[in-house]
Amino acid sequence: SALLELPFDHITVTGSSFVGKIVMTAAAKHLTPCTLELGGKNPTFVDKSADLRLSADRIMIAKTANAGQWCVDVDYVLVDETVADKFTEEILKSTHRMVGNEMQQRGDGIHVSQQWYTRMINERHTERLKSYLEEDHGGKVLIGGLEHVDVKSKFFPMTVVVNPKIGSKLMTEELFGPILVIRTVSHVDEAIAMMKSICSTPLALYVYSRNKQYTDRVLTKCTSGGVGVNVSVEQMMANTVPFGGVGQSGFGAYHGERGFNEYSHARQIFFRSNVIPLMFLPGFMMARSNSFPSWVKPFMVRKFFTGLIPSWLITLARGAAVAALGYAAAKVSENPGALLSIPNSE
Repeated sequence: SALLELPFDHITVTGSSFVGKIVMTAAAKHLTPCTLELGGKNPTFVDKSADLRLSADRIMIAKTANAGQWCVDVDYVLVDETVADKFTEEILKSTHRMVGNEMQQRGDGIHVSQQWYTRMINERHTERLKSYLEEDHGGKVLIGGLEHVDVKSKFFPMTVVVNPKIGSKLMTEELFGPILVIRTVSHVDEAIAMMKSICSTPLALYVYSRNKQYTDRVLTKCTSGGVGVNVSVEQMMANTVPFGGVGQSGFGAYHGERGFNEYSHARQIFFRSNVIPLMFLPGFMMARSNSFPSWVKPFMVRKFFTGLIPSWLITLARGAAVAALGYAAAKVSENPGALLSIPNSE
């Protein structure tokens, strides 16, 4: 809070929407520009045409990295009901392959430099996730869950919950941790409507599909800071394209050239030569005794707003040009060699 009292040239924040609003309020006192890269409920759409095993692996490698504690992490999955059971089975298999069971996830006996699955950042966030599972969310916990949570040691097991209630915290709060929510949907339009009701402008959005029409519909109807198609989180690793949020997930972007521009001020510098004694207006248009020549104002209006040449005259000229070209084309078609003939110099 004390830092925010200082008159910075630019403030960049990575964090929650709540923190973003606090920073914006403080920055307003000094009219300090901000770049806000905030969180959100990042959805993943899984179509029935998707490669389910590959999709599960790509989702879970993102979800288990840093125990799901990063801004572009997969928050919840909207999967077609016709492949929901198979997809969920693949998610569980992928989880066990990558991080093992709840005891193996603790990392006991594994050197910290080799541990893939980590602890929560602090006890407060461990308790926060625990409270989401303690409420009557109405979903089915397939792996992980409350019995394995250890707040004191900041351990939270990789947990998968299927079909919790829409109004539960699992579906309304950014998880930012190792809980994956899976919701079944009957149609892509149901998935889109659900996504928009949860968070209409997330930082990241993912689509797993081999159907171009499905993918195009999701990308056309949904807004997000970034998108990954048949991939998760890798879009933010491309350092040559802008990375940032939109709406609820922030504004401004950085990486590559866009980052240089984001943190630079484009200043106008104009030099005028003294060789030719011109000013903003030529001498004959300048005011004399606080009075312009009567023709100056209408001339300036036409020059900068309505145009110096009347629109009807422009239309007439265009028509004449088209007619002339048509006439010339007709003549050429009658005598194709006319354009290539060379006059006799003698």
